[in-house]
This record gives sequence, C-alpha cells and structure tokens, in this order.
Amino acid sequence: MGLLLLLMGFLSLYLQCASCFTIPGKFASSATLGQQLVSIPPFMNDNGNLTVTYFFESDNYVSLASLKRVQVHRYDINTTDDYCSIDVQFTGVWIWESECTKISKGNNCSVALSKDGDLQVLDGSSVAWSTNTSGKGVQFIELLNSGDLALLDSSNATVWKISDHNFKNVDQVCSAATPGSEGSSASPSMQEPSGPEAAAEGPALASQSSASSLMPAVVAIFLSAASATLFLG
Repeated sequence: MGLLLLLMGFLSLYLQCASCFTIPGKFASSATLGQQLVSIPPFMNDNGNLTVTYFFESDNYVSLASLKRVQVHRYDINTTDDYCSIDVQFTGVWIWESECTKISKGNNCSVALSKDGDLQVLDGSSVAWSTNTSGKGVQFIELLNSGDLALLDSSNATVWKISDHNFKNVDQVCSAATPGSEGSSASPSMQEPSGPEAAAEGPALASQSSASSLMPAVVAIFLSAASATLFLG
C-alpha cells in the first residue's frame, strides 16, 4: 500500500509538471527538390521596414538560415526600394549573405529549391537570384552544423556551398540592415515560417524548457518521495 501511494505521488507531480519535460521544437535543417522554403509578403508602407524570417536551423542548434526583406531609401533619387537576400548565422554571428537583390514592392519575396536543383530567391514567380545549379545533380539542400549552407547530390557530395561564394564583405545595400553585422542598427521584425512548406518541413520553434525550469520539478519530486518515505516509515 505504501509503495502504491508513493508511485501515485510521483505520477501526480509528473502530470502537474509535464511541460517541464517538453522536448524543444526546432526548424528543419534540410529540404528536397521542388519546395518553397519561406516567403515574405509585401510591406504595407515605405517606412524603412525590415523583416527576417528563419527557415533552417542546423541539427546542433548553432546555425540559422533566414530570408531578409529590407526597404532602402536612396536620397539621391528620393526613392524607396525593397531588397531581399538569404542570410546565414553561426553561433549568433552573421557570416554570409547572398547577393542583395531588388524586389518588386507588390510581390512576395521567397526562397525555393527548384525541381532541377537551383536555389533561388524569387520576386513573385520570377528568379531574382540563384545558385545557377540547375541540372547539376542537386537532390537536397542542408544547413550543416559547421554553418555551411550546401546543395548536395544523391551521394551527399557537395555541388555548391556558401563558403565558396562569399558576399559578406561586398558593400551591399542589404548588409547595413543585417542583424548582428558590423554597423547595423536594424531592429528587424522576426517571424516564424508560414505556409504549407513550414508544416511539411517541421514545426516552428516551440517554447523551450531550460535546466532552470526543470530543477524545481526534480526538487519537488525528491521532496515528495522523501516525505512519503518518512511518513510511511
């Protein structure tokens, strides 16, 4: 009887603190051909907007890939234009940016891996930037633990990777608005992936439990067990 009461006490405490044991969710780290990975809709105004939307996270949680859409005002001709680029972060530091590409204000800006293996930034349905890897045997894209965003073939051999194409030190209009980059004063609107591609590729970042949130539950269970043992003894 005493053992049964003790087990019931453990069960009760576990059920009350089930959220403390939740396994953290994460973004996908890879995708196959013919998928739209992420999309950012047009801005509602010309107020210097900036949106960063994550779509990949490495398996070791160290690297992140995102699509950035930013408005840049050119004072010399008094116009405001939208630009998009793919950004990659490693240990919280921005390490790579694709070629900054002008996007039509009324179109979605998207990232897709085409059916023939080309990684593309899309202006609506038009290709604004790509890796030019169509027909080269690419089968999937993966954000590696090392921080490299790579296009791989069926044998996992690298066809294209960002470390071979460094735009980071190029003076691009997108760079000044990159969170974490030198000289950046941007305050981006961070978004989770949206659309069917997000559901297909994995859950968005879930609420994560830390060791600090887990410790009270462990302590409570221990104290409960100790009290029950003393009472029953």
